[in-house]
Amino acid sequence: MKLTATLCTVFPKMNCDAPRETDGSVINHALPKEQLDRYQGLMGHYHVQTNKQDPGPAFDWEKVVSGSRKLMSKEALEANKREMGKPALAKNSSPSSAPSTIRREATERRRRGGATTAPTTAPATQPAQ
Repeated sequence: MKLTATLCTVFPKMNCDAPRETDGSVINHALPKEQLDRYQGLMGHYHVQTNKQDPGPAFDWEKVVSGSRKLMSKEALEANKREMGKPALAKNSSPSSAPSTIRREATERRRRGGATTAPTTAPATQPAQ
């Protein structure tokens, strides 16, 4: 949950949620290409390809999503909402260009002085100050 909260904070275009059916349940199969191209959030391998089953049916998406959101700042959650509908990849980009696109966006945020740090939560083993 800490890693997920950090990634969704550092990369606000990564919405802190899993792909959902119209009834609100998490999709448990590969997304159609058009939906995959538009999607901005957390995914398992089975959302991307048909020959993988992970994270598997026992994975508690609701626990991960809600726990991660609790660790995120109000500002990070608002940034996620603002960036919805603005995918990181351009329409004609290939998925293989995603890592360089993400690095460029992170570099640009740092240059502008934007947040690139983890959520401000103290580890459980550290006493509160």
